[in-house]
Amino acid sequence: MRVELIRCSSFGRREKIVVKRLPVMIGGNPGTGIQLNDRRASRIHCLLAEHENQLLVRDLNSKYGTFVNGVRVKEMPLMPGDRLSVGKSTFIVVTDEDDVECDSSGERTLSVISDRC
Repeated sequence: MRVELIRCSSFGRREKIVVKRLPVMIGGNPGTGIQLNDRRASRIHCLLAEHENQLLVRDLNSKYGTFVNGVRVKEMPLMPGDRLSVGKSTFIVVTDEDDVECDSSGERTLSVISDRC
């Protein structure tokens, strides 16, 4: 399963994070697969994993919680275009199920990203 997270900043900047393998942990600890420099992110905050060909997020007893589309979750399947919030960071979920278009430079773009960031 191809998974990318698009981090949306408050300045409108977007950063693409390619998830090379699952499962992957997200948190403030340098040993996590996706390290966040964020005081509201627990050291080991949440886990992204694949289960029955579906992407899941699981909160790992974080202090401030893991949110999907604004709702605090313990474990939840993620769909393309969902907003995953960890600490102060918000990501748009992109999977191989998304309809991907290319712009004039050949860079992959998604209309869902511009609508959601």
